[in-house]
Amino acid sequence: MKKIIASIVCVLSCFVVQAQYWTTQHFNVENGLPDNYVFAFEKFQEEIYVATDGGLVTFDGIDCKILNKKEIRYPVSLLNAKDSILYIGSWLDGIIAKNNKKLKNIYPFRINRILKNKDKSLIYNTYQRISFLALNERSQIDTLIELDSINTTRRLAIDNSAIYLSEHKTISQYNWKGKKEREFNHGFTSDVEAINSIDGFIFYSDNEGNLSWSPKLNPTQKTTHHFEKPYTIKCIKSYKKQQILVQFNHRAERNSIYLITFDETYSKIINMDAILTIKNGISDIFVDQETIYIAVYGDGFYKLFPSIIKSYHKTAYQIPVPKFSFENTAGNMVFATENVSYTLQEKDTFIQQKNPFRFNTVFEFGGKRYFSSHENLYNDSLKIINDSRVDNILFAKAKDTLLYSKYWLSRNHNGECEDIYCIEYNYNDKKVNTGIFFKNKVYLGTQNGIRKFIKNEVDVWERTEDSILQKNFQQRVIRSFSIHKNQLLITTPYEAYKYDETNISPLLFTEEDIYINATFVDAQNRIYFGTNKGFWVLTDNYKYHFNTKNGTNSDNIYSFYQDRKGIIWIISGNGIMEFNPALLDITLPPKIEIDQKNIQNDHALLHFKSSTRHFPEAVLFEYKINNTDWRKLQHKQLEMSSLKPGDYTVSFRGKHINSEWSIPETFQFNISPKWYQITVIKIFIFGIITFLLFGFLWYRLRVIKRRNEILSNEINKRIFFEHKVENLREEIARDFHDEIGNNIASVIGLSNNLKHSEKVPSPKIDKIASLSKEIYHTAKDFVWSLNPKNNNIESLCKYLRDYGENFFDLFDEIDFLYLEIDIIPIDISYVKSRNIILAYKEILANIINHSQATKVVFKTYLDGHLFTIQIQDNGIGFDNSSSTSGNGLKNIKKRMEMINAEMDIEKVAGVFYTFTLDLKEEFYNTEEL
Repeated sequence: MKKIIASIVCVLSCFVVQAQYWTTQHFNVENGLPDNYVFAFEKFQEEIYVATDGGLVTFDGIDCKILNKKEIRYPVSLLNAKDSILYIGSWLDGIIAKNNKKLKNIYPFRINRILKNKDKSLIYNTYQRISFLALNERSQIDTLIELDSINTTRRLAIDNSAIYLSEHKTISQYNWKGKKEREFNHGFTSDVEAINSIDGFIFYSDNEGNLSWSPKLNPTQKTTHHFEKPYTIKCIKSYKKQQILVQFNHRAERNSIYLITFDETYSKIINMDAILTIKNGISDIFVDQETIYIAVYGDGFYKLFPSIIKSYHKTAYQIPVPKFSFENTAGNMVFATENVSYTLQEKDTFIQQKNPFRFNTVFEFGGKRYFSSHENLYNDSLKIINDSRVDNILFAKAKDTLLYSKYWLSRNHNGECEDIYCIEYNYNDKKVNTGIFFKNKVYLGTQNGIRKFIKNEVDVWERTEDSILQKNFQQRVIRSFSIHKNQLLITTPYEAYKYDETNISPLLFTEEDIYINATFVDAQNRIYFGTNKGFWVLTDNYKYHFNTKNGTNSDNIYSFYQDRKGIIWIISGNGIMEFNPALLDITLPPKIEIDQKNIQNDHALLHFKSSTRHFPEAVLFEYKINNTDWRKLQHKQLEMSSLKPGDYTVSFRGKHINSEWSIPETFQFNISPKWYQITVIKIFIFGIITFLLFGFLWYRLRVIKRRNEILSNEINKRIFFEHKVENLREEIARDFHDEIGNNIASVIGLSNNLKHSEKVPSPKIDKIASLSKEIYHTAKDFVWSLNPKNNNIESLCKYLRDYGENFFDLFDEIDFLYLEIDIIPIDISYVKSRNIILAYKEILANIINHSQATKVVFKTYLDGHLFTIQIQDNGIGFDNSSSTSGNGLKNIKKRMEMINAEMDIEKVAGVFYTFTLDLKEEFYNTEEL
């Protein structure tokens, strides 16, 4: 166990001693800021607020969002009061309090600086420095210190116990009631430029490069460190324990931020790292855990955080994007363009030197370095060893060397040079991009696939076909070759493959928007891919992706180089990066701690923090509630609402790169039921609702029963009246038949007797007899239809049959045929029966008057609930144009429309009449009866 603990301590000590890399990200108006003049930062309710000349902005790490642009004008300082109120110092509107989405002006006068230290804050105007103000418990502004004269050289610092004010050669200490308690001489020959209270010490500096710190208990005992160059130390800020951030102001308004580390007793400085150098003035430095925000006058702001990547920006270090990189014999890295090389010296400075010729490639072979121009190949001593361009040497032994350039593959053998392959004779290949000697074979990657060469038995290199390579890479651009674990690594602009001379297997990248610029395999067999989306590192167990969101200075990565110390040097679109792959082996998980718990009613808000020594941006978080599965968590807080009553257990854990998951940090809480969620109350409410529901149903049943009784009475009355009407109709028909029918029959008989008398003229007697017969038949039809017993289709069909037979008996030349199929006594209304009879008589009259027919067929049948009547004659038919002018057919159509019957007339070998009547309702009524 002791050995394990000792090993862990040793690993941690290595990480501490090792220089910390930093990632710098720059944000300005191009990233959403309303203005490049930035004055202050503050963290409020898990968001970073930024005060700019163009308004108040929130920053989520990537994007900026403008807030209250019209209400908050020229914000210059910010103060977070216990995460419930954000105070905004405005250059025009004084102090504005922001509570949720409400804004309230609590101080109207101009201010531009708010100092804060834990629960204490101090407000003042830096251009006057006369009145020093503070917020009281009622969120009102009180004047703590009132001075007589304006002095712009006054500097201020605060902590929870005192206010420190430097003026000329003296530093005065006030309590928080505004009373001076003591003063001491700071000992500088010039005025204090910066002052701060950090970890029990008072730190102060001047414009001559002096930084001093004194214990608060004994301020006269001080320690001073003098920086060699005449720097002005403009700002001192606390970072971590025994670490501070110091802003140095150089000549020509250049500013640098240094991270200074002290020993445990603050007796001396043990390390100093420059983490940022810019040309513009700095207005504020804000620390959020390990992340540092730098506000800049006229250039937006910078975000810095610890990383495993160190960047050398091309603008900050005044270097162009190099084309080549290598380590010289002195152990310094050299970065070169075609004409100029830049050597990286200690203290992160570059020495510029012009090359005597134009570099085309720089490569290493057999432990030696070679430089190639467009005309010659040079060795490490810059002596010409070949009078032509060479991109790389593939193979070499005594008096035998294989090398290639952009357009050919050549062999120098026994003092003679021969071309093995030339683009001039293989025009479709366009150019050679890469080449490699692998398992006694040579592979060339061109713009048009892979070319393979093997040495034959007579010591001649000849091209050979490889069906596997031909199938997979025909007419494809080959970017590079590498060797990884005895396999050939083949890269195209969009994909990477492994080839073992038998099979080809894809390795990475299938998305077309990822463009591979470079491939590299380091000494530990890790594979690197430089793309337009950052770079990937592939190990046996993990895949890492680095881009501008987690450390790189650019998403465009062009090349890699590993020096003798194992550091990977990366050329990007924004300069140079230094990457230590050993830090990928971090196996210690981050520490998780729940620091905020807010449980109200059925709502819970939990916030946690994590601590890790390296690369905090790459930590993954998960959570689970009770016994559910682990879920990913994007932010360091979990908000839950509408929780059901009961006990809850929430756990958080973290994972750093390829470490194990941390031990879960757990928090338990209980959600109490509301009054309406108590079981007794639920039962009571359920009983009341049930009682009301049954009462309502009982009431509705009573109402429905009364309505049914009324409807039943009305139905019975209606049935009674209908029976009474039917009886009355039957009685009228009988009386009509007995009285009028007999009288008409008597008239007919008398007319026949008079007809045989010689005293009365016969034509008149015939007329009387004819009219009497017509009246008789009409009355008979009326009596038939008036009788309710005849209101069914069976009686109707019999009537129509009898009428047709009697009608055509008067005409010997016309035969009448009747057919009846499946007719049953289904009741129909008087209106329907009457209209069918009249239409039938109209058709028979038309046949006699116009058709010249010799045969008439009358057919009735019942198909389901459809009653159909068909009448067909074999006459000459009628003209449609002339027939439409008569009233006969119009009357027939109108009668059919009145009873909703379909009518169809066809002229087929005479005239074919079809009438269809839907008796669905009559069938339904019959079934009910």
